[in-house]
Amino acid sequence: MRIFWILVLLFSSPILANSDINKSANTLEQTLLALAEQHDLSIAYSAKLLSGLKAAEFPQGTDLHTQLKALLIPHELVYALTSEGIVIYQGALPEKDVPARTAESTVQTNNDIENVTVVEQRIRGIYGARNRSLLNSQDTTRLKRELIEFSDSLSRGDLNSFPQQNLVEGLQVIPGIAIEREKGIGQRVNLRSLPNQFTNVSINNLATASGTGDREVDLSIFTSEIVQTVSVKKSSIAADPESGIAGNVQITTGRPFDYLAPQVLAHVEVAHNSLADNIDPKFSFLATKTWDDWGGLFSFANSTRSNRTDSTSGVEFRPLTRWLQKSGSDSSQAQSDKAAEVLLRDTGISIADRFDTNETDRIVFINKVADSASLNTQQRWGAIGSLQYKQDEYFLLTFDAMTGAYHAIDDVYQIAAYSGASHSTLDTIYAFDTNTFSNDNLVVLSDVSFTETQHEILSLQDKNDVEYAHYNLAADWLLDEWNIVAGLGYSTATRFEDNANLKHVYYGPSRSRFNDSAGENLPSNNVASKNMYQSPADFQFESYAISQQHVKDNNYIASIDAAYSHLLSASSRTLTLQFGTRFSRNKTQSNTGSALFDWPESEASRSLADSPIFSISDLLPGGAFSLKAVDWMQVSNTEIAQIFRPHGLRLPYDNDAFYQVEEQVLSTYLMANWMSEWALMPYRVNLGVRHYDTSTTSSGSKLNNDGLQSKKTTYGELLPSFNFSLEFVDNLLLRLSASQAFTRPSLEDIAYRRMESASEYKYRDGNPDLRPMFASQWELGVEYYLDSGGLVATSLFQKRISGLIREHLTGIEYQVKKYNANGTLDGYYDYEVYQKVNIDRAYTISGLELIGKLPLGQWWSDLKGLQFNATFTLLDNSLQAESDLKLAAPPIGLAKNNLDASLIYTTEQYDLLLSYNYRSNYVEYIGYDMYPVYRDSYGQLDIAATFRLNDVIRLNIKGINMTDSVESSYNLSPLFPNKYQAAGRRMSMGITLLW
Repeated sequence: MRIFWILVLLFSSPILANSDINKSANTLEQTLLALAEQHDLSIAYSAKLLSGLKAAEFPQGTDLHTQLKALLIPHELVYALTSEGIVIYQGALPEKDVPARTAESTVQTNNDIENVTVVEQRIRGIYGARNRSLLNSQDTTRLKRELIEFSDSLSRGDLNSFPQQNLVEGLQVIPGIAIEREKGIGQRVNLRSLPNQFTNVSINNLATASGTGDREVDLSIFTSEIVQTVSVKKSSIAADPESGIAGNVQITTGRPFDYLAPQVLAHVEVAHNSLADNIDPKFSFLATKTWDDWGGLFSFANSTRSNRTDSTSGVEFRPLTRWLQKSGSDSSQAQSDKAAEVLLRDTGISIADRFDTNETDRIVFINKVADSASLNTQQRWGAIGSLQYKQDEYFLLTFDAMTGAYHAIDDVYQIAAYSGASHSTLDTIYAFDTNTFSNDNLVVLSDVSFTETQHEILSLQDKNDVEYAHYNLAADWLLDEWNIVAGLGYSTATRFEDNANLKHVYYGPSRSRFNDSAGENLPSNNVASKNMYQSPADFQFESYAISQQHVKDNNYIASIDAAYSHLLSASSRTLTLQFGTRFSRNKTQSNTGSALFDWPESEASRSLADSPIFSISDLLPGGAFSLKAVDWMQVSNTEIAQIFRPHGLRLPYDNDAFYQVEEQVLSTYLMANWMSEWALMPYRVNLGVRHYDTSTTSSGSKLNNDGLQSKKTTYGELLPSFNFSLEFVDNLLLRLSASQAFTRPSLEDIAYRRMESASEYKYRDGNPDLRPMFASQWELGVEYYLDSGGLVATSLFQKRISGLIREHLTGIEYQVKKYNANGTLDGYYDYEVYQKVNIDRAYTISGLELIGKLPLGQWWSDLKGLQFNATFTLLDNSLQAESDLKLAAPPIGLAKNNLDASLIYTTEQYDLLLSYNYRSNYVEYIGYDMYPVYRDSYGQLDIAATFRLNDVIRLNIKGINMTDSVESSYNLSPLFPNKYQAAGRRMSMGITLLW
C-alpha cells in the first residue's frame, strides 16, 4: 500500500481565518490537513485509505483527541500520535497514545504503516513539499526547522506587509540579506554581504533570464506581488541545481493547489515622494480556484514609481599623474612644469621623477564636483498564470507562466566642474593633507584652484526597457516508495538601454574644495573666473551623444529527479536516496551602437543661452535644488529629443562591440538522507555530491583585430555537501553543514570583447579562459524554537574562497589615438591592457549571525500581540580590495555589520509595524583602480499599519525612509566626502479587498 508523509506547511489563508474547518474542507483528507495545521503537526496517511471519504461534523474548540475521534470513528479509522506527528490507519484504537521520544515506533502496531515515509525527506530537493508556497510568518519559522540546510524564508503575506518598492527591498528582512540602494530604491541583493554575483537566483527552481548580459538576476525589475514565497539557502545540498558561493535565493510563484479554498484578492495603492511631490499608482490582483482534479491561478500587478533625487557627487580623488606626465609638445610640457612648480611652492613637495607613477599617483586632487537633480520614473508590470492537474495524490502536473516588463527613465540635470580637464593644471593650493594617509604616503590637495577647469552642463537621459517571460512544466509522480519529478523550462529576457547626453562646456579658472557633505566649486582669485551657476551664455554646445545596447538572454532547462524513501519496519529510522540529472543551455547576446551629433556649421558657436532653457525648479517636480542654495539653467531632455530625434532613433550596431556567450551545463547528483534517533535524540544526516560538466563558447571582436573571434572552453567540477541536525531536547536544534560551492565567472568577463576607459588610458579585454571561483565552507548553529512560534538562533560560518578573479595587467599598446568628446583629437597615448584572471590565492570570510523572533506576549501578558524580530550579522575577512597602490580596504561590497529589526503589534482589528535596517560602511568601488571609495553607513526606518475594516476590506498605510536618511560616500576617510544624495521620504495608502 502506497503511504506517504505530508508535511503540512500552510496555515489557513486569510479567507479561512474567519471560517471553521468544517466549512473550509469537504473531504476528510482536507479536514485532517487543516486540523493538523491548527495544531502545528505533520500527518501521515494512505491516500487510498482516505480516498472519497467525506468529513463528519466535529465539535469546534475541543482538544485534538476529541476532534480526531469525531472525524475518524465514523469511517472505522484510528490514529496515533508519535514524535513525528499524527498517523492515520485502520485497526484497533490503541489504549493510549504512543509517547514522544520512545525507542519503539508506533509503526509497529500495524504492518500497513511500514512504508510510511516523510515527504520532507522524500521529495525535499526535487520541488519541495507540494503545499509549501502558501506560508505565514509562523510557517516560515517551521520551514526553517524542517529543512536540513541553513535557510530562511519569507511568505507573500510578510513580503507585502513590509514597506517596499520592489522585490529587492522586500527581501531585506530575511536574515543574512543586505541590499544596495541607489537613488532611494533597492537595486541589488547581497547575501551575507558578498557581491550579488556570488548569489544564485532561481524562480520555480529554474534559472531566470533578466537581460543583464550577465549571470546575475536583476531582481529590481520584478514586482513583489507576483511572488508567493522566497527561500534563502545559506548552505548547500547536492539537489540544488546550481550553487552559489554566497548561497541560493529560490523564488516560488503561486499555484492553485497551494490554496485550500477559492480566493480573490485585489489591492489598489497610491504613493507620494516628498521630493518629487507627485502621486504614483499601484494595482495588483489575484484569483485562484480548484475544480476537483484541476486548478487555476492568475495574478497581475502593475506599479508606477517616480522619485526625485538631489545629489552632489563625483568628488573623487584623481592622481596628479594626470598633468605631471604631460610631454610631447610645448603646451603639454608647460602643464607638467606648472603642476610641479605649484606643488613645490604651496606644499614644499618636490617630485623626484614625474614618470614614476608610484610617486605621482600618491598625490591626489579633486577630480570633479557635480550637482545633480534627477527624476527617476519606473513602471513595472508582471503577470503569472498557473494550471495544475492533480490525480488524487499520485500525480501532479503543473504549468507555470510568468511574463512582465520593466520600463525606467532617469532624467538627470547636472552642472559640474571637471578639474581634471586635459588642458588645465594647478594654479594655487589653498589646503592639503599629509597626515591622514601618511602610512601610505598619500597627499590630498583638498582645496585647489585650477587654470582651465572644464565646466559642464549635462542633460542626461537613461532609458531602460526590459521584457521577460518564464515558462516551466513539471510532472510529479508518487509511486509507492518512489517520487519522480521531471521538468522543462524556458526563460527569455530582452533589455534595451538608451543613454543620451547633451553637453555644454566652458573652460576657465575656478576653485574646487571639499566641504562637510561632499564638495563645492566657486570662483577663484583669477579675474577671469566666473560663477558657473550664473553663466549660461558662457557654456558652448559640445555634443549630443547617444549610446544604445540591446541584450537578449535565453535559458533552456530539462531535468529529472527521483527519490526512494523507506521507513525500516522495526525502527524509527528513515532512509531516502535521491538522484537526478539536469541539462541547461544559456545564450546571451549583446549589441551596442553609438553616435555623436552636432549642430550645423552655421550654428557651430551656439551657446546654452541660445536654446530654450529652464531652471531646475521648473525642469523637475519638487521645486528648487534641496542640498545647496544654488540654481542653474539648462535644456530639458524633452526639448533636445524633439530637436535631434523627433521620431525616435535606433542606431546601427558597432561590430567591434558585439559579443555572444553560449553555455551548456550537464549536472548529475546523488544524495542520501538518513533520519533516526540516538539516545532518544532525533537526528538527521544529509550527504551528497553533484558533478558539473560545463562547455562555454565565447564570440566577439576586439578593436585591434578584424572579424569575429570565437573560443570554446570546457571544465568539470565535483562538489560535495554534508548537513546534519540533532534535537538535544524538545525544540533545541544543533545544526552543522559543510560543502563546496562555486560561482562561475561573469559572462562579460569571459566574452571576446574590448572596452576602452579613455580617462584611465586603459583597455579591458575579456578572457574566455576564466574558471569559476570556489568556496570551501562550513557553518555551525544552534536554534531554539518557542512554543508560541518564535525563534532564537545563532550560527558561526566560514568560507574559504579560492580562484579569485582579479584584474591583471597583460600588456601595453603604444601611441593610441585618443579623442575628445567633441570628436577632436586629444593626442597619442600609451594604453595599458587589462584582463580578468584567476589568481593563485585564497582568502577567508567568517561571520556570526544572530536571529530572534520573539512574541513578547509569551512572557508578559500585557504585551500580547507584540512581536520583536531582529537579525544581526557580523563579518570578518582576510582579503584586501583590488587597489593598484595596495591601499588597505576590504573587498567591494563587504559590510562588516548588518542589522534588521522590526516591532510588530497585531490585534484582531489592526496591525502596526516599525522596521529599521542598517548596513555599516563598505567599499563601493575603486576609483581609477587605486583609491577605494566607501559607501557610508546607512540606516532607515520604515512604518506600516493595516486596519481590518471587516472580513473583506483592509486599509494599508506605509512609510519608507521616515528618518529621511541620505546616501553618502567618501574617499578612504570621511574627511574627504565623495557623494551626498537625498531621495526623500515615501508615503503610501492602499485598500485591499479579499474574498
